[in-house]
Amino acid sequence: MPLIILAERLIIGPPSIGMLIDLLVQSEYVQAFLGLVREYLPENEREIMQRDYYDRATAFIRLFSERYFPIAESPFGEEEELETLVGYIPVQLDGMSYDDYHEFDSWREEVTLLLSLVCYPYIIGDDADKGAKVPILEEVAHLVGKEIAEKIPPKGWEPEQLHKWLDGTRFEGVADFADWVCSCTGTWVLDCTYDGWAPEAWERSVVDELTAQWARVQEITGKMNSLYDWLADNQANFDELLEFILRKQKGGVLKLPLPLGMATDEEKKKLLVDIFSEEDNEEERQPSLPAI
Repeated sequence: MPLIILAERLIIGPPSIGMLIDLLVQSEYVQAFLGLVREYLPENEREIMQRDYYDRATAFIRLFSERYFPIAESPFGEEEELETLVGYIPVQLDGMSYDDYHEFDSWREEVTLLLSLVCYPYIIGDDADKGAKVPILEEVAHLVGKEIAEKIPPKGWEPEQLHKWLDGTRFEGVADFADWVCSCTGTWVLDCTYDGWAPEAWERSVVDELTAQWARVQEITGKMNSLYDWLADNQANFDELLEFILRKQKGGVLKLPLPLGMATDEEKKKLLVDIFSEEDNEEERQPSLPAI
């Protein structure tokens, strides 16, 4: 019944004088916010709009983040108000900025270890990045020893190289880490930072794209976090990872780290996959003999 529906919509409770003033002064923002609710959370309109003026943004952010992708509360440190929210999509950006890279000592040690393996991402040129990674390599020598650190090429490796060698192996998270450092994951959340970021206006196409990318963001961050934890478990794990990459680079067949009879079924499977992939690569590198 239309009258019953109207009555339900009007049962919100008596507004305060201050609330009425806010609504009158900022009615344009309320209208724009209501448009966002009806576009993205239509079934939650009553739940959101019954709240106090400044609580509505908080409710919208929580419900939107659960359904689409996480959005931030005041990413620039502003007080969260409707006029702030309706102006742009408050995307939570987690890319590595120039300052983040050069303040590597503020990250956990495992991030520093992995940074040593990746090329310098900000200057392109044969000699332009000479010395840029020296502080990182010095810190790695302090963390795992000079002998291990000296195995690392001063310039590190490009993401494309690491993908070629590591995709499909237990260390493929290193290639994803390199993508993140070099801002080439293909996701806005992991490739962009707030430095120079132009906030995106609320458009359905933008929301749909960010929503579609969110699964990939979770996949990448999940593999990186697992890699951090694995490196933190044992200091010798970094040397194992480095030796794995160096063998891949040289095209050599992996040596078994323990007698095959002592390995678990899962370890046997991984070892055999690595060995056969190396042998296939070696065959591809052999020149074919001319026909007689």
